[in-house]
Amino acid sequence: MGNKNIIIPDRIFHKLWNIALESKDFTSFYNSITNLESKQYTNLFKFGLDMELLYETLSSIYKASHYTIPDLLEEYDIKKSSLSHRFCIPIRTVENWCNGTGKCSSYIIIMILEGYGIKYLPERVYTKSLFDIRSKNTVKKRCLDNNRVKVNDECNKNEDLANITLDDIDDLLDNIGLESFSIRDFEQTHMIDNKDLLIETDYLRKHMK
Repeated sequence: MGNKNIIIPDRIFHKLWNIALESKDFTSFYNSITNLESKQYTNLFKFGLDMELLYETLSSIYKASHYTIPDLLEEYDIKKSSLSHRFCIPIRTVENWCNGTGKCSSYIIIMILEGYGIKYLPERVYTKSLFDIRSKNTVKKRCLDNNRVKVNDECNKNEDLANITLDDIDDLLDNIGLESFSIRDFEQTHMIDNKDLLIETDYLRKHMK
């Protein structure tokens, strides 16, 4: 299948998630989805999954849907306080989830996974929503990278200009044909006193015949 991305519609993922929650174990979940005689049969091959990736996808969905908060915190080394502050969940609620006196809803589990950027599907497999977010982030990153390159180019140009010495300026002026330029003519034409200007630009005198 190469590196082709597999995109599962959100409504199909929602269906798979709910069936996984209702299944007593992974085997019954897998059979209910893949058995042609099952009322819950879902043709996932039309989305580009092969047998191996289909098994891996269903396995990932089943595992994610049955996460408990203690499992999640332990597997991904997340502290209770971090979870509390990250999602503005009362710390007492998090503690209740951990000690078993409270139960965290499965939809909160999936929101926590997405909030921490934890991928709960195999590589190259996405829900439609997650793929759209990934695509937007990719475009945004490309734009930022392009802008960064442009800024660096401008900085390099400015740095090159900043490194021009007075000798270099003299050489440039020698080559741009100022022979016909007359300070006296300029003064008479514009009726100004250019003494202060000439003092400030004394090093240009040799170019202004």
